[in-house]
Amino acid sequence: MDSILPPADAILEKLEIEPKSLRTIKSAQERSQYRAGVNWLKRYRSPDGASNLEQVRGWLEAFHHLCELEAWEKGAILLFSRLETETREELHDQLNLWGHHTELNQVYSRVVNQISPKLNAIILNSLGRLWTDLGDYGKAIDYHKQSLAIDEELGQMQGVGASLGNLGVIYYSIGEYETAIQSHEQHLKVARKIKDIPGEGNALRVVN
Repeated sequence: MDSILPPADAILEKLEIEPKSLRTIKSAQERSQYRAGVNWLKRYRSPDGASNLEQVRGWLEAFHHLCELEAWEKGAILLFSRLETETREELHDQLNLWGHHTELNQVYSRVVNQISPKLNAIILNSLGRLWTDLGDYGKAIDYHKQSLAIDEELGQMQGVGASLGNLGVIYYSIGEYETAIQSHEQHLKVARKIKDIPGEGNALRVVN
């Protein structure tokens, strides 16, 4: 079975981890965590007929070892790295497409509010979508509002539009139609401003 994971050496280079230099790390605990993460990336091979989750187990285990080191940004790099699937999804998006919500919540929860604001906004928005899928609209709204606030502060209009659109969908689902329309109207303005044609189309379907 062909692996859907990119070559381990390429990922280690992206993570700026040089296996040969790990021996120079003075802390035995830190050295052990790094070595464990490297081993999961380099040595793990999923068996033939493995489930989709088993196919990415090496990356997930490496991610958790990095988080134990509080190397949050390196962990986020793994989550945002693209798999060698037909659609080239990022790891976290692929987990969502597979429906592994429990695992997805676990990895998001480890890095949320620990990484750069730009990536944190993406994680918060993703958490909002996750909890929408799980039916907890209160949590979903809270995460989308947090994401929206960060994106507005950073001037990331694509993220602003995404959060407004997602909020509009949730408000419509819970029967708050006036608030839903307001969110979609704001989304429409943003989409037109940044020439986001798909976003504009989605907003127009609701507003009209």
